Amino acid sequence: MQTNISFTCDKNKLSKVVHMVMRVANQSATLESLQGIFIEVVNSKTIIKATNLEVGIEMTIPATDMQDGAFLVNPKLLIDAIKYSDSNMITISSKKAGSINIKLDNGNTIVKTLNDSDFPNIPKQNTGEKLDIKVKNIINGIKSVLYAVSHSVIKPELSSLYIWKDGQQLVFVATDSFRLAEKKVNQNIINTDDLSILIPQKNTQDLLSILEQLDEGDNITVQVDNDQFSVYTDDMYITLRTIDGAFPDYQKIIPKEAVTSVTVLKHDLSQIIKKAGVFSDKFNKITIKADAENKLITVSTVNGEAGETVDSITGVLEGETVEISLNHRFIIDCLQSVHSDSVVLSFFGQGKPLIVSGVGDKSFIYLVMPMNN
Repeated sequence: MQTNISFTCDKNKLSKVVHMVMRVANQSATLESLQGIFIEVVNSKTIIKATNLEVGIEMTIPATDMQDGAFLVNPKLLIDAIKYSDSNMITISSKKAGSINIKLDNGNTIVKTLNDSDFPNIPKQNTGEKLDIKVKNIINGIKSVLYAVSHSVIKPELSSLYIWKDGQQLVFVATDSFRLAEKKVNQNIINTDDLSILIPQKNTQDLLSILEQLDEGDNITVQVDNDQFSVYTDDMYITLRTIDGAFPDYQKIIPKEAVTSVTVLKHDLSQIIKKAGVFSDKFNKITIKADAENKLITVSTVNGEAGETVDSITGVLEGETVEISLNHRFIIDCLQSVHSDSVVLSFFGQGKPLIVSGVGDKSFIYLVMPMNN
């Protein structure tokens, strides 16, 4: 139940935190308590919370003149109520149930509140594996592979981001069985306990949208418990439900000895694949040929309705002539994860997968299965 509350804080800081927290609130939820953000003053702290039962977040903001209490409010309504003022400070208080009073330099606004009687507790665990990681590293790890997650709900393990530890590195992996992306982040992990979790795609996207609002150079603590993945700092706590499942033993399907290796400029490769994509069929099929005799990479496609196109670029080619047909979108997707100017295409023979990686960068590999003729 709503109780009397009062606090004064920086308006811009409040606005920023509300924008972050509201990403978790579910505006279409049946339960009213999941539609809003919960703000409470307790133990001399002003805390802003939201949850959709799969992801929970709470953030603490600096405040003065605090009186213990709590309320639940529509976050969009709160933002709209304060964004048209040039005030530096804001005071929020409540003297009666069902509304709050917002005081700014240019006047007062009364905002109706929501029923907070069944707002769920955000679980916190403190027994699992912990490690510290920079915000930019976890963002990089997630963004490097998330596009390869399956959208099917039949196999939950494939519609999840897989995170595990390999020696001193944290490894992010995703696959939809047609392609697989792996990104390794060097964290200099010194403990020896195993770390292996599966985070559903939607939960991962919620986490990413919040982390992207933080300073990339900040350090955060990651903690893994049985069914919970938590990320926190001194003034922020995010928890996500994980799934109980076994990710495929993907390392067994990664071929080792390439029959042909080609190094080309990433920009040039991107351009000819995008052009071929315009003329590809309903399956997005294109053919990539490594021409050993002429040292060329040729990308072609034929579409009975749109036409056909053939383009070639030069590259450094070692090995035999080989070609592979695949979904052009799968290649375009992965190029964002290659941070070097040149990419290496590794061919393993007819009917075998293609592997894409960056020149001199062993932290990222991307495997694409061929399409049948």
